[in-house]
Amino acid sequence: MATILNRLTDPVRKALRPLRGVTKAGRTRNDLTRFGTWTYPFDLGDGVTTPLHTDWMAESHETRSKMTFSRLDEIYAGRWDQLRCLDIACNEGYFGMEVAKRGAKEVVAFDAREINIEKAEFIRERQDLERISFQKADVGDLTPERFGTFELTLCLGLLYHLENPMDTIRRVRAVTTDLCVIDTQVLRQSSQVTTAWITEDNLIDTESVIGLIEEPDAVWNPAAGTTGLSFVMNEAALMLMLKHAGFVDVERVEPFEGCFQPYATYDRLVLICRV
Repeated sequence: MATILNRLTDPVRKALRPLRGVTKAGRTRNDLTRFGTWTYPFDLGDGVTTPLHTDWMAESHETRSKMTFSRLDEIYAGRWDQLRCLDIACNEGYFGMEVAKRGAKEVVAFDAREINIEKAEFIRERQDLERISFQKADVGDLTPERFGTFELTLCLGLLYHLENPMDTIRRVRAVTTDLCVIDTQVLRQSSQVTTAWITEDNLIDTESVIGLIEEPDAVWNPAAGTTGLSFVMNEAALMLMLKHAGFVDVERVEPFEGCFQPYATYDRLVLICRV
């Protein structure tokens, strides 16, 4: 009987042998190796944090988080459990998870890249978050029919990576019933541009400008756009687009002292957009 039992348990003992003497932190680090570097610095406990693509990302996300939740924690104080949230193009799901941790009734998150969803699920399982779900989808799939509607939508770090940002803004508005948080890079405001509208005697001046930007790293960078071509608007153009999409009130969250430089210089904005 002992011989038979040994034969049955030997494979298990052999499989566990490499883990003997390995700490919990060591096992976590081993699990992380299959993912490479990350966009967000997730704290996995025991001194383990996900390694970033570049060092500046930690400061960037810390600023975005502070500016975003400084307002959302005021707006939804005492009623987080009454709202559903949609995290649009969630990347690795950091901000949707932060909403889930605050007790939201439900958080739905999606991203166009499968690797980002795999990373998000990896973190969700380790942080035991039950009120958030992830799926692979593109912003072109965003409709009320597919996703439903949400009191809170998050559109963070997305608009300046798109070929058709106006279409996305309209789609975001269609699924938003209370407010949307937008975080985006913008062009610096400059002098007016002019177009001869049909004829030379009908000149139109506008301060609302959109620039065309190439993203050559789109083929490998999981934080970049998916097509390699992006239309980036200035603040005036963005405000006009939000108005025409049906957002009736837009609040610009002011940067704080010592924040990440692009926010301090208004090259990047956090907006609270109400319907």
